[in-house]
Amino acid sequence: MSTQAEKAYDRVSAHFEQARAALAHELAERVPRPIDTLEIAAVIESIGITDAVAEEDYGVASSFDLAELVFPLVHHHALERFFVDHEPDDPQILQREAESTRLDASVRGVLALVPLALLLIALHALAAAGWSSSLVLSLGLGVTAAMVLTSGPLVAIGRRTSIYIGFGYRTSARRFLILSSLVTFIACAVIAAAILGVSSALGLFDPSQRWIFAVSLLGYALLWLLAAGVLMAGFPIRVTASLTTGLVVGFAVGTEVGSAAAGLGVGYAVSIGALTVSFATAYRLTDHTRALRLPSAGLASLEAAPYVAFGSLFALLLLEPHVLGWLGQSDQDQLSILATLELSFTLALPPILLASGAHEHTMHSFWVFVRVCQRTCDQRIFSRRVAAFHWREFRRYAAVLGALSVAMVIGCELVFLSGGLADLSQIVFLCAIAGFFLLGLGQFNCLLMLSLAPPRRAIESLLAGVVVLSVLGIPLAFVDFRLAALGFALGAGAFAAAAVWNCRGMLGEVDYYYATAF
Repeated sequence: MSTQAEKAYDRVSAHFEQARAALAHELAERVPRPIDTLEIAAVIESIGITDAVAEEDYGVASSFDLAELVFPLVHHHALERFFVDHEPDDPQILQREAESTRLDASVRGVLALVPLALLLIALHALAAAGWSSSLVLSLGLGVTAAMVLTSGPLVAIGRRTSIYIGFGYRTSARRFLILSSLVTFIACAVIAAAILGVSSALGLFDPSQRWIFAVSLLGYALLWLLAAGVLMAGFPIRVTASLTTGLVVGFAVGTEVGSAAAGLGVGYAVSIGALTVSFATAYRLTDHTRALRLPSAGLASLEAAPYVAFGSLFALLLLEPHVLGWLGQSDQDQLSILATLELSFTLALPPILLASGAHEHTMHSFWVFVRVCQRTCDQRIFSRRVAAFHWREFRRYAAVLGALSVAMVIGCELVFLSGGLADLSQIVFLCAIAGFFLLGLGQFNCLLMLSLAPPRRAIESLLAGVVVLSVLGIPLAFVDFRLAALGFALGAGAFAAAAVWNCRGMLGEVDYYYATAF
């Protein structure tokens, strides 16, 4: 009798296990990203499983006990479905992909130096060729306006383009990128034409200044839209090669013919041509069957608006101290002011640009980490572990950025004391170093918030920085143009503090944001 009872018990246990396994499979279909057992319990009750049914059909006392029991199985099924058809044939592929990600991230950090180098070289070349300070300033303002006008839309464009590419819809990514970039360029053209018309009607500035501003705005907008499109497709080396080739060819032509303007024109044309070819090959049409219907203009605009606001505010925070410095109080001529400001700010940029490689690698590791946590943790432990991972990586990033900043300060100070870098302003340079360090800390937290949550928290953080920069930077610049850099450092500090505060709040609800982010 004892043996028969054991067999009967085993049969009942096996029946309950099969029933629970089938239920877990059904729940995984209904809850693709399970986080909390309470979420599973609610779904169980919604499909009619009461406490009595749970006891009779699944061998547990209540629906909540059943949720606790099947939760690990639901996690397992969800993870299997997520990775279906993605098992690597090559056991070394994950390691090579991680190495490739680190390489691309590092290249993107160096890549950001190239447009700045192009602008700085162009300004100095034109000044050396005899252009007046007003014409050089018109070119600089045109490029600045292009960056402000395109930075916001590019954040929004990049978000949807990356989603399409991530799911394999490169045809849709190409169509969306072309249409949205074209709309952005047309908007820049309309704004440039409006400024040109209003300034002409009011007799503001001379014709050459007005036209240089308008042409530089459109030219740089086109250059950066093409470069960003190739970069979104995952080809940073092509962007670097295109821009560098244009720079080298332009320098050679300018030296040969003795005209800086001609060299810049040829170099720009070469860069545009190379980027156009790279764009066409990066988004080559191969599978028309995977094309998606693009969102309507109204829906796309509504979706893009907060991301445009974030990108525009970020560009404003970067560029406002330059403009304040150009317009600030000084006994020097404008060319000297321009040289001092741009050299000092540019020398402060390499630490944050080079540290961006470590930042992007952290973001890649973050998504791998949360997938593992999702499989093995409940809601409370999931939130705690994700927050701990983020702050650990945040401290590491701050240490890397800080070390690079200190090394840059020591190197530049040694060169300055030895008689080099005559145009360098130590006040501007040191304030810019501090400002970019704080800017990097704020950016680290904002990019996580943008990845998981709506951009409201990130926009609030940037707005705090812009307000502090404007309120303090404007009066400081009119005391001395170099103090615009101090306003930048104070604004970046406000941005970093607000970003840390808002990110802490977001991480407190990270289980909800992660479950609804996709």
